[in-house]
Amino acid sequence: MGARGTEVSGGIPPDQQLVSINVFVCSQVCEEQKCQEEVFSLAANYLDRFLSVRTIKKTQLQLLGCACLLLSSKLREPRPLSAQLLVFYTDNSISTRDLWVPFFFLLKISSSAEFKFQPKHRL
Repeated sequence: MGARGTEVSGGIPPDQQLVSINVFVCSQVCEEQKCQEEVFSLAANYLDRFLSVRTIKKTQLQLLGCACLLLSSKLREPRPLSAQLLVFYTDNSISTRDLWVPFFFLLKISSSAEFKFQPKHRL
């Protein structure tokens, strides 16, 4: 376990989880790229479920949000967002290589029994 205040889990209030991706995902990416509403909802759902079963460092929250958005756009958009576009929106604070690791992890665990449950918070 890391130092106090350096990790994030499902125990943080839902409004803080949603604020972190809402600012990045909804206001910038989803609006500017004219994503379907389901893209944001599904990304938020993935983030909520992931944080309910795993703990991550706060510094990884943006990367996780991008991976959730990438996966949800690939599932819902006829023309999904690209990894390069999401990296651009982070001001290159992550790389496409960084992004693919959590993306494939999310893809893998999204079918596991541990990950398949109702999220704590409805959107």
